[in-house]
Amino acid sequence: MRAPETPEAFPSPAGDRVLMVTWQTNPTLKHVAATYIALAGTRIDPKSRHRRDTDLYKKTKRFALRFDLLDVAQKTSIRVPLPKDCAVLSPDWSADGKFFAFENVTPNAVELWVGDGHTGAVLRVPDVRLNPALDTEPLFRRTRWMPDQKTLIVKLVPEGIPPPPPNPVISPSPIIQQSKGEVSLKDSYDPRDTLNNPHDEELFEYFAASQLAFVDVESLEVHCVGKVDLYEQLEVSPSGRYLWCATIGKPYSYVTTYSHFPTTITIWTIQDRSTVFAKTVSTPARLPGAKGRPPEIVRNRVSRWGYSWRANVPEMLTYTEKVGEHWELLGLEPPFEDRRQLVKSDRTIVLTYWFEKPNTALINEYDGDFRTYVVDLDQPNQAHDVIWSWAFDDKYKDPGSIVQRRLANGSLVVHQEGDTIFTEGQGNSPDGRRPFLDGLDLQTKQSRRVFRSSASCLETFLCFTSTENGVRILTTRSSADEPLNVYLLKQSGEVSASASEATLTFSREAITAYQHPAAIVRTIEKRFVNYQRKDGVKLSFTLWTPPGYQWGTRLPTIVNGYPLDHDDAESAGQFDGEDANRSSHDIHKLLPLMGYAVIRAKFPNVGRSPTKYDTLLEQIVMNARAAVKEAVRLGVADPHRIGITGFSHGGLMTALLLAHTDLFRAGVAMSGNYDKTDTAFGFNTENRTLWKAPELYRKMSPFFIADKIKTPLLLMHGASDPNPGTPPSASRKMYDAIRGNGGTTKLVMFPHEPHYYAAGESLEHCVYETLTWFDKYVRDAAPREATADESDEVSDDDDDDDE
Repeated sequence: MRAPETPEAFPSPAGDRVLMVTWQTNPTLKHVAATYIALAGTRIDPKSRHRRDTDLYKKTKRFALRFDLLDVAQKTSIRVPLPKDCAVLSPDWSADGKFFAFENVTPNAVELWVGDGHTGAVLRVPDVRLNPALDTEPLFRRTRWMPDQKTLIVKLVPEGIPPPPPNPVISPSPIIQQSKGEVSLKDSYDPRDTLNNPHDEELFEYFAASQLAFVDVESLEVHCVGKVDLYEQLEVSPSGRYLWCATIGKPYSYVTTYSHFPTTITIWTIQDRSTVFAKTVSTPARLPGAKGRPPEIVRNRVSRWGYSWRANVPEMLTYTEKVGEHWELLGLEPPFEDRRQLVKSDRTIVLTYWFEKPNTALINEYDGDFRTYVVDLDQPNQAHDVIWSWAFDDKYKDPGSIVQRRLANGSLVVHQEGDTIFTEGQGNSPDGRRPFLDGLDLQTKQSRRVFRSSASCLETFLCFTSTENGVRILTTRSSADEPLNVYLLKQSGEVSASASEATLTFSREAITAYQHPAAIVRTIEKRFVNYQRKDGVKLSFTLWTPPGYQWGTRLPTIVNGYPLDHDDAESAGQFDGEDANRSSHDIHKLLPLMGYAVIRAKFPNVGRSPTKYDTLLEQIVMNARAAVKEAVRLGVADPHRIGITGFSHGGLMTALLLAHTDLFRAGVAMSGNYDKTDTAFGFNTENRTLWKAPELYRKMSPFFIADKIKTPLLLMHGASDPNPGTPPSASRKMYDAIRGNGGTTKLVMFPHEPHYYAAGESLEHCVYETLTWFDKYVRDAAPREATADESDEVSDDDDDDDE
């Protein structure tokens, strides 16, 4: 667990150099426990203004400890001389590759540093304190390159500000909230770390206020622009003449986060800093899909209002807006008075990719399913020629992400070679994850596979380096026998191949020579297993076994899972790689070293109906029984020694399975919520409220049948979990319920930890508790008599208790 991280690659826009970034393995508990102020959905260090939470708010940010500048052609590297005791964040290349910028977090400031893209020399910009309080990476970066690629526009802590407003000794007035008879459904997963009183409002304004400034990275001169305000997002036009920014204003809310506060969109002329356009957005546009809440992939890829400069013209601000029952992509050009309709659709416009050719764009839409098409902006009413269409949860048909490149002014456009554009994807398939690079001919609409990872390794497209004399790409590659390294692939020929296999062959040249940070992990064996549950839905699991395992030897076995929604049975059993949301902090890589078999099983909830959660419990039980049955059939699992574990929603799953089945000898539930009446306005993708579906909320709440949980259950939770769906009190409450009813249970609260545990000390203790629990109640468990747990239905007794 203390092994160093394998460096992460950040290639230059041309792909001729790569910054290899070594991240800290885990932050220390001292870092995690550092003082912060929770304000309107953020967690801010009051001294440095560093935003310590990640864009998904559930994790603590970690820092990089080392940069190495790699020259691809020469296969040489230079260690970048970072400051002593540094705590730096990811680098940001200029479009021409001459410079890279990064932030260094110190106890009292977030510093701005600039590096030479060829020599690796770095300098701190003096007298600059960045203010990242309202930044969410990667959408709202703290630094942005101007079109000249030698100037940065940044948000600074205002100079000469007084100390923060003191906490009043006596509250000057009551806290008043009111409702005027309008339905206002509360999102159970949004209101985290909200404001609570007028003093919180003052603190929010104090820490969120920024001064915009231009920084010349050659002269290191700093020029402030505009007034101090609560700037969130900002972007300079491709021409460099205009700046649009989003500023947050009153009234503030005590029930939601700053992302829902009133916001003003303003366009400035940079030369004289005058305002030429302003629009107040009181309710930021959401992205509703057929399933209710949009998938995380949609919610996190899109600018909140969809405002952005069009990349292939000098000065057009674009944004999406719902008009009646359809959506429009609109454009504003100087003098920004009349808007122009660019695209009209009956689906939600999620992403727009611009071609270098001015009149062409690639539109990605979502309405339960995704679809992508090319549009000619000179003919907005032309029928859309769809080139891709796929369901969100159909991982095998996902065409991947559009490969883009940077223009000289820094704008991102679709990477195009002749009539061909490219996509790169994770490559989930029946034989595991096999990343790919595809090329699509826009004239014929025919796609061909340019590159695909071998099934024996994991090789991922990083970037193009050249296409002048055949395709040249950079990849990262690792396997059970190979540590992760960067490779240069040069096209060597073409072959006939099936649709899923690569049609080009490549020579491969290693550019780095890193050693495996934890060689013992390489000895763990992994395989993919397909099976099906009782109703015929096909499922799959990943199986890890100890080093040197002899097939047919029955082992103590741990099942790990996380329930996920699937519209149809076809996608339910698909392999989808190793997603951190459904692992237990990589504990699956450690348990096999202690003699366990580990199964990460699919736990789908299949159905499109708005009431599909009515059968979630029954489907969880079916999924568990099918996984256990298959593991026993393979001769791997000892049916008398099987445990279950899960994180967050998987923690709830763990408790439900212990309450409703006799499959497992023990369970470990982390950061879960076991009483869904605490999230009365919905949970996960269930949109009905407690008052609309009271039976469902009780049915999905093992708290109400804690007296039936006699199987040992270990509960763990971060004591500072900001996720409204899984408050720390949930595990305390469940522990008290089981303990009070005579069950075997243990509660471990990790001090200062958010939803995902971060500190090395916490993670090591988490593993210790898990191993100790499973050793005692699973590994060393005596054989038991066969149970009558053969039905895929929940028992009548349990149903009575749920009502």
